[in-house]
Amino acid sequence: MANTQHPPDVNITLLKTKDLKGKSISWENIELPRDFLLLTVKECEFLSCLSLLKGGFTKSYRQDLGYVYFGNIGEDGETKQKIALMKCNAGSASPGGSTIVAQKAVGALRPKAVISVGYCASVNRGKAKLGDVVVSAKLTTYAPTKHTDDGIEELGHSVPPKRHLADLIKSVDEGWEAPLQNSDELDVKVDRDGVFLSGPEEVKSQERCAQLRKRFPNAVAIEMQGEGLYAAAHSLDIEWIIIKGISEYADGSSTLADSWRQFASVMAASLTAHMLNDSCVFQTWSHYGGPQPQTHAQTTTVVPSREPLVPVRKNAKVKAGPPSDDDLEELSLKIADNWERLGRRLGFDRARITAYHRENEKLSEKAFNMLMDWKQSKGSDGTYQVLYDALCHKFVNCKGIAEKICCCQ
Repeated sequence: MANTQHPPDVNITLLKTKDLKGKSISWENIELPRDFLLLTVKECEFLSCLSLLKGGFTKSYRQDLGYVYFGNIGEDGETKQKIALMKCNAGSASPGGSTIVAQKAVGALRPKAVISVGYCASVNRGKAKLGDVVVSAKLTTYAPTKHTDDGIEELGHSVPPKRHLADLIKSVDEGWEAPLQNSDELDVKVDRDGVFLSGPEEVKSQERCAQLRKRFPNAVAIEMQGEGLYAAAHSLDIEWIIIKGISEYADGSSTLADSWRQFASVMAASLTAHMLNDSCVFQTWSHYGGPQPQTHAQTTTVVPSREPLVPVRKNAKVKAGPPSDDDLEELSLKIADNWERLGRRLGFDRARITAYHRENEKLSEKAFNMLMDWKQSKGSDGTYQVLYDALCHKFVNCKGIAEKICCCQ
């Protein structure tokens, strides 16, 4: 067993702040959407995640988000997950906190899920020791309370992750090995049934820890960002989860918490990368706001019919293959107020259409960005024929535009 005063050495080469060289690339050159957004706070959390991206990283800047780092996670020779990595401020409700950053970033990056990665404190050393990793099977917001003469009435929420990630974490550590130089130094455990407390406090008090443990006897760990992430994810209806390593004890007994924070962050980042390595798992997961992927159970609801809803005019023939960017731009200028109805026929949900409203001022920009996202997300399935059918749908009723854009003249 390791000396609990100092963490064992890891077998990962960690980047340092001085290694983050190179100019930003233009946002227009970033491949969107991203598959996953990793959200961190402290530098050691951020650098731990960045060090595990395969093949290096790039960065870009967007005024409403600040710097965003991009890279991939996945085994060589396999389809890799496209990652966006960001930092937010500590806490949920603060300016630049997890609530605001998650909402803005999800709208811009359109990931399949958001993962909060980093370190946290154990509220029960019998359940989680230094270096262990806790995965949020449930998140409890402990701050909202009602105080009466009879005691405290809990007003917070206690919620699991959304369905896909809730199912996935049941086996999240299968095959995972903690990245230690000497595996005998520490037995790093993964708590897949972890109950996280999340609120506005950084707790380092035996009295306060005992109070929280009495109120929430099943709690394992405590942190400050999950509350905001949950609020944003719930509003946006997107998958979310918290994966954090134990760097200290909330009762204030840790003497070298700083030295464990880097270690705990590396363990959490490593487990996150392990979870995302299996690309087959996420192939059918939809990006935020995008068309739902076609599955056997969804073939009648998530994509438009491939049969023409209105006959093509005589001597006209629908073009083959995916539409060109120029045709989509021309369509965006012609479709005007009908762009929302078109978007629904192409499979976009209400939340994503609302996001296009917020993110763009002109009608043509709303339509063009939506059409380009549809083309990119559908790949070879996003054809002129599908677009023609959607434009000719009775709720869109733009057959003339459909024939001009989608048919050979």
